[in-house]
Amino acid sequence: MATGHLNSILQVMSNSCPLQKLGLSQVFFDEISIDLLMRILSCAKSLYSLNLGGCEVLSLHVNKVLNIISRNRRLEYLNLSWLPLGTQGEMSASNLRQEILASLLKFVRRNKQLLHLDLSYSRLTDLEFDAIVTAVVRSSSLMALHADGNGIT
Repeated sequence: MATGHLNSILQVMSNSCPLQKLGLSQVFFDEISIDLLMRILSCAKSLYSLNLGGCEVLSLHVNKVLNIISRNRRLEYLNLSWLPLGTQGEMSASNLRQEILASLLKFVRRNKQLLHLDLSYSRLTDLEFDAIVTAVVRSSSLMALHADGNGIT
């Protein structure tokens, strides 16, 4: 989908926020579209399903998304597959990657409605996945966790 067309769609959606499900997999987010998505996520109080799997998005934007959705207590389904969440393949963990992991952990710990979490192919290391599992174990609601393709040993 061309960025201009995506921005037009997001602009219309951001003017009315009764959304319950939002699926935007495999799209490219630029600065404008990510700002529009932030506006939608901030006001969509009834959102219970969010699919951003396979999106082309900067790590900085991933952190913004996680900070916004960490406030959503109704989210049941979250697909973040193929997003740059972890540090696998990097020489050292950047502060931004550490913030992303902290935001994700905060979301998992706080959300008592989360049923399904997809973190497949998100470059998570063993240590990062251990932290996620610790948070997930404390969650009484989670029924499915996908972690395919992370090279976890």
